[in-house]
Amino acid sequence: MHDGLINEVNEILTGANTLLGQSNALPPMPVPVYFMENGNVLCLPRSQGDSRYVYGDNGFNFWLHASGYMYANIGLFSLFTRRKEGEEPVIAFFAGVREDEESFRRISLLPVPVCEDGEALVVRRFTVLNNVAGYFITETKRFTSCVRVTVDESNNIVFSVYLRNDSPSTVDLMLSSYFRPFCRHQLHESDEDRWFSEMTYEPDVDSLGNFAAAALEIAEDTDRFHSETYYAALRGRRTAIDSASFAGRSTTTSRVGYTGDIKRNLASALSLRRGSFASQKSITTFNDITVAGDLNTVRIDAGGAVRFDYMFQRVPTRDGLARITATPLATKAIDQVINKARKMNGAISASLKAEVGNFEDNQTISAQQFNPFVEHLKHQVSVCGLLKGYMQLAPNSLIGIRDVFQALEGLLYYRPVESRAKMIEALGFTTPTGRCLRQYSLPPVGAKAGRADLRPFIDQGVWIVNAVYTYLCHSGDYAFLEQEAGYHIIADESAGVILPGDERDSVLLHLFRIMDYLNSHRDHQTTKLLCALYGDWNDALDGLGISLNPDKLFGTGVSVMASLQLFQNCHEMIELLEAVYPGEHKDRVETYGRMADELAENLIAHAVISDKAGNRRIVHGWGDQKSYLVGSYEDPDGASRDGLTGNAFWVISGMLRSSPDLESTVINSFQRLDAKYGLLTFNPAFPKDTKGVGRIPKLPPGTAENGATYIHATLFGIWAYFLMGKPRDAWQQIEKILPFTPIHEHYTHSPFVMPNSYVHNPELGLDGESMNDWQTGSSNVLLKVLLWFVFGYRPTFEGIRVQVANWTPVDTFSFSITVPRHDGMTLSFRYRKEKNLDVNRVFYVNGKGPLSGTFDPHLKCEVYFLPYTDFTADTEVEIVDRIPS
Repeated sequence: MHDGLINEVNEILTGANTLLGQSNALPPMPVPVYFMENGNVLCLPRSQGDSRYVYGDNGFNFWLHASGYMYANIGLFSLFTRRKEGEEPVIAFFAGVREDEESFRRISLLPVPVCEDGEALVVRRFTVLNNVAGYFITETKRFTSCVRVTVDESNNIVFSVYLRNDSPSTVDLMLSSYFRPFCRHQLHESDEDRWFSEMTYEPDVDSLGNFAAAALEIAEDTDRFHSETYYAALRGRRTAIDSASFAGRSTTTSRVGYTGDIKRNLASALSLRRGSFASQKSITTFNDITVAGDLNTVRIDAGGAVRFDYMFQRVPTRDGLARITATPLATKAIDQVINKARKMNGAISASLKAEVGNFEDNQTISAQQFNPFVEHLKHQVSVCGLLKGYMQLAPNSLIGIRDVFQALEGLLYYRPVESRAKMIEALGFTTPTGRCLRQYSLPPVGAKAGRADLRPFIDQGVWIVNAVYTYLCHSGDYAFLEQEAGYHIIADESAGVILPGDERDSVLLHLFRIMDYLNSHRDHQTTKLLCALYGDWNDALDGLGISLNPDKLFGTGVSVMASLQLFQNCHEMIELLEAVYPGEHKDRVETYGRMADELAENLIAHAVISDKAGNRRIVHGWGDQKSYLVGSYEDPDGASRDGLTGNAFWVISGMLRSSPDLESTVINSFQRLDAKYGLLTFNPAFPKDTKGVGRIPKLPPGTAENGATYIHATLFGIWAYFLMGKPRDAWQQIEKILPFTPIHEHYTHSPFVMPNSYVHNPELGLDGESMNDWQTGSSNVLLKVLLWFVFGYRPTFEGIRVQVANWTPVDTFSFSITVPRHDGMTLSFRYRKEKNLDVNRVFYVNGKGPLSGTFDPHLKCEVYFLPYTDFTADTEVEIVDRIPS
């Protein structure tokens, strides 16, 4: 019979056997995780560390770990709670091989939990992850199984279990599923939750194989005056595939009913050993943990197979629950979920495609790894840009303004419509004064506002100006500036209470207010630079804004990075106004021009210092009344220290163009900051009890922001290297930070997406581990750096700068992007190297050429400018670097 799941399993097994059978020829990987030929990720079991993938859209997060753990949330609403390593999972699947008339040997069909009695029968396990689904493969001496997990377009979670008899004789097996949903606005369980949960589940099955659905009802008080009831259903069905038959089926709604004893866990469950529940319990509430568990006994002849499908979905009303539970689950519809997801992801992928040829003379990166990595990187940026908070499942894991706008600046290149909507949402969390909240959350049902982080880190607004500027250049959607957005007012600063404001106005006026707020928080009396307040991007260094006057909340301590960003914002706003509103807003243009000049003058005067030998350094910032410096020749702890971000943004902001003599100063600092895993945030790290810098010295040296390779910051340095026309130095850093290169032998997370940091302190036993993956700004900065300098796509208000860096480690690449401002036309770049005595770069546009570019003295390469007026329906640019023959 035709079955999409069977085809997928066969393809996976064939690909895995081919891949693992030629392991000596594979590009070296630091951990047992491999890119397959089709871009999928194959994960072998790891005793240390874990890989994971996230599914869902529009803020829904269904996390799937290669270790078998799964959990789901949308904002603060947890459908399935997270379990720490070693704890009992909330979703599990089992098989049992009959030993005698009364017992089975238990085998988990996921890597967790480990059932010791059946593990000896397992020959091989591995997990395959891609942006559509996850596949858990278990090969035993009797059978091969696959548990496929995906999320459909409505964010329903779909599970399919396939089991094939590989033995030469008939086998009697037991198959079981276990679901422990939560469905509350909590991140973790409490002892009282069971009082307000009710699960019903009958063992009935109709003639077509459809199960009676499990129904969950949860009551929750959202506050003193509001109570909500949440509903969810678990539907299922079974299918015999070639020479298989079903014997019995039983269900339970009780966790104790499933395990058989309160002292037992899933791995030692008596029901799995016996092949039956001690008693049928079709309803559970109040005094036990509610679950939906089933046991199915099957007989499968040699070569035969069975399939079980389950769908878990939230339902808004009790009537809706009744309708859903009465609706059969169709196998064909389940497989269509996969097909639809592939089609949707294919369309997203096609809007921005990049593929490199061979890496020349490079033993650490291969195209076979780099090309699929870029696709997974795009998915990572999508997740970060469209999140609805609580991705880290921590109380303060809200939606960061700086985080989301940086992500959107990458996402807008291939998902502009969703990026536009998210920008409008986030802009609504600006106050009427132009102050941008540090973090916000979307209000739960029945509430006016969610939680907010009101600590006034000064840099929030600068990222908004960056992202809107980039969006307009790429999309040409100038009407966006007239789109209305709301505001929030701060009702109680100390308690972090915000409320929606009545006022609404345009995006442009939001930008004006943001710029006004930033300008109002400059130290106008002395340095004219931007005060740090609570801090800047490096939010662990949160002591610069503390006032020497106990009666003042903040002093005149300055962030050089944020001052540079404001300098950049001034120029972006001038360019934006002159392009979109020519002849209008002249007062604003003049004001921003004066601000930029004043910032530039005072950055030179105050942020650049010299030692006795005349060596110069760009500092990170200083405390109130310039009472101490950070990133200077003598910091508060007496150390001479380099800081990364001030140097990087001296270049990124454009300040280096007016002070080119400081290029060597930046490069010298970068060299002192370089380390095993890439550029460090600071060198040396801050020792404990360093005064004036805030909480950063509480972090162990060599971790997080305190002298580690905090990759987001490292990428700021890489960005600066490209802007200085030094792509070889940039690529040396890229090789260090890519998580799949051989240097990362101790890496503990997913090597197919970007982590946030690499720690390094051998004295503490730390060497290359990472704090986290997926939700990190390193993903969007890497994507933008690749787009702007490796593949050379840099849109402006007038046209596209084709600005491939003056050196690249690959011999060829192809790149294509959908350009929204030209009715979705496709712009393609093709790059190659050609041996030629005439050593220079030439361009061909739609076959016409060779054409010469214009030499950019900063990038130190030939750049071709393609005006939007010259675009045809689809435009192709070929870039040819002529090298000596």
